[in-house]
Amino acid sequence: MATNVAHRYFRINAIGVLGCVIAAAWAMCAWVELSGNAAQLHHHALYESGRPFWVAALLVAAAWQIMTAAMMLPSSLGFIRLYAVTAARAPHFPLALTLFLAAYFALWTAFALGAFAADMQLHRVVDAWPWLATHAALIPSGTLALAAVYQFTPL
Repeated sequence: MATNVAHRYFRINAIGVLGCVIAAAWAMCAWVELSGNAAQLHHHALYESGRPFWVAALLVAAAWQIMTAAMMLPSSLGFIRLYAVTAARAPHFPLALTLFLAAYFALWTAFALGAFAADMQLHRVVDAWPWLATHAALIPSGTLALAAVYQFTPL
């Protein structure tokens, strides 16, 4: 009985803590935007700042963590709650939930760093190819077209 109450208390606290994390992430996003510092995190600013790639990548990773908490974590709360209910009786449930959330953030951060590196390479190609630089609208158009094609695949 006491174990069940402890797990229920932790589950309620876990969702409450995640709600506070989401609110804090949104507050940080608002603060960065209102302070005028958001432009320093724009991908053009990171490429052309003269910073080493690893410094720019760390900034991207940090900003991505905040964005993930603010925008992606809320839509995952239902799944996290389901996971908490399903795994609540596990012997090391708090550790399991922590590892689950760490893996969630790690996977999205790996995606962000890969996308950042690919975008940086794309900018180098555009800078080296004058025709593409003058027809830069083809890049977002092509990206959206690829996304549309992906939507029609069975994946």
